[in-house]
Amino acid sequence: MTRWGEDAVLLSAAAAALANLAYGSETRRRALCQLGAPEQIMRGMHAMASDVAFMTASLRAIRNLSYGSENVKTTLDELGVSEQVVSAIQLHPANADLVTAALWAMCNLTYGSEVRTSTLKQLGAMSAAKKVMRNHKSNSQLRSVGAYITKTGVQTKREVMVLSEAL
Repeated sequence: MTRWGEDAVLLSAAAAALANLAYGSETRRRALCQLGAPEQIMRGMHAMASDVAFMTASLRAIRNLSYGSENVKTTLDELGVSEQVVSAIQLHPANADLVTAALWAMCNLTYGSEVRTSTLKQLGAMSAAKKVMRNHKSNSQLRSVGAYITKTGVQTKREVMVLSEAL
């Protein structure tokens, strides 16, 4: 994934493959990081911000790469992941799949980190999440993950669902 813009379909498939590889294995997440996957994903997100398919696949890769790994989260922080996630929501608020992927990425990035949560709040992520939740009232998954990310102290799936219905 080094020559951006030559084949958006291929690059979207590559980002989706990275998301799949990162899913469910800390060992694979570490290996992908050592091979430069976060750098390539972030580089692509900067170059292809208008491509919804690529951005959605990239956000899913970020979600899976950042699951549970502080080292990966730190690498992503250094690459400007928070800005890219918020920008993706702001550029494509009507695309429920992309927004859901962005909200899941924010959940994993902020889990256990008040610093990352504060950074995302300062970038306008929470207000952007609330806005897209209002615009996607029929999408229960988007609303559930949005409720989780916009409220502090949510501990259970039931609490997420209650908050989701309230918004």
